[in-house]
Amino acid sequence: MVYNYKNCIDMYGTDYKLKMALNNNEIFKFDNGLYSDEKHISDFEFLTLKRPDGIFTMNTAFYIYGLTDEIPSVYDMAIDRLSSKTKFKKCKIKYYFQPKKFLDIGKIKYNYNGECINIYDKERLLIELLRYSSKMSFDIYKEVINNYRKIKIDFEKIEEYAKNFRNEESLLEKFRLEVL
Repeated sequence: MVYNYKNCIDMYGTDYKLKMALNNNEIFKFDNGLYSDEKHISDFEFLTLKRPDGIFTMNTAFYIYGLTDEIPSVYDMAIDRLSSKTKFKKCKIKYYFQPKKFLDIGKIKYNYNGECINIYDKERLLIELLRYSSKMSFDIYKEVINNYRKIKIDFEKIEEYAKNFRNEESLLEKFRLEVL
């Protein structure tokens, strides 16, 4: 289980006893204010705790949903454009800065390997794929598009999501040409 500093102080009583527990490997420190009674925690659990405002998107989300078999080398996260970029030693993040009014569109809680993470639903990811198509590898783009053609998609959601972006017509046209 993962704990913050306050939880650890409640468990051990004092900072000194917490440091003794760390030295005795009763508990492990992963980052400032982040502790666990397990020696390893997953990157997803780490990022969810350190960036609770972040939403997994793009290549990371495509991999989670099984739309690509290429394991991403960095974790893609959407965050509010007014937020600051945070770097972590444990894992690399590529940030997608979104205006607050677009950030939560299509955001869901998803159980991935027993961990609850913030991720965009498949319809919002398709919008993101179409928006960022020129900035990604052509091979991955084609693989993801081909896999989208095989799954059930809620067309009404896509139209609803597209209305929120200024290039609604071009997104919907690209959707009709590429996916349908």
